[in-house]
Amino acid sequence: MLKSQLVRGALRAVGLIGIDGRRQVVITAHYLSRFFDVHLKGAPASSLTIASPLFPEVQILQ
Repeated sequence: MLKSQLVRGALRAVGLIGIDGRRQVVITAHYLSRFFDVHLKGAPASSLTIASPLFPEVQILQ
């Protein structure tokens, strides 16, 4: 198990595999919260189309 964690960490560091699971959950929670703010709380729709500097790995597609 330790070897696989080391290998995954090394592959992630050189960009050969994606972001880790915890980071994915944080990003998903952030953008899901934005979505509900727009559609349920009336926040400006532009908040869904502006990339967050907290998550440089996210690309907003138009």
